[in-house]
Amino acid sequence: MRKSTLMVTSLVAASALTVAWNTGQQTLNNEILLMPTDNASPAPTDPATTDPGATATAEPTAPATTDPGATTTAEPTEPATDPTSTDPAAPVAPPAPVTATVSSDPITYKYGTVQISMTIVDGAITEIKMLQGDATNGRGEAYTTLINATIQQQGTNYGNISGATFTVDAFKKAVDNAMAKF
Repeated sequence: MRKSTLMVTSLVAASALTVAWNTGQQTLNNEILLMPTDNASPAPTDPATTDPGATATAEPTAPATTDPGATTTAEPTEPATDPTSTDPAAPVAPPAPVTATVSSDPITYKYGTVQISMTIVDGAITEIKMLQGDATNGRGEAYTTLINATIQQQGTNYGNISGATFTVDAFKKAVDNAMAKF
């Protein structure tokens, strides 16, 4: 009885997996086909696939341009170019990066207090400064290492420093506190 149950269960699971995979592939292919490209024109509609009760109407098209350098795009949601610019090929300036700086709450621990200032540019940690922190007994070097590790990992997903467990824990709490303020 157990072998037959195992075989039936395996067959059902394999069938469900096959159906799910095929559905995912069809969805993926449809999404790729539906994604417009910069120079693509809209695909013509097949009259055989339209609603038979609907009347066919022609979509308005953009008027033809006489400028051979002008191009049209398929996405109407793209930002318009500067209307005062006379050069159609003039580059549009990229948006300025979003920069934010916050300070953590002071984190008190066994050997003092840790407080940091963290700067994030476009969602990435770019700078951490120590506002409070005892630099005696090697803690200054530990803070330098911790700052570099935090920027490299973009968070506190790193290990410990031997002999500085309390300092590392307090520093990680300060980083997490600052990140929660963004």
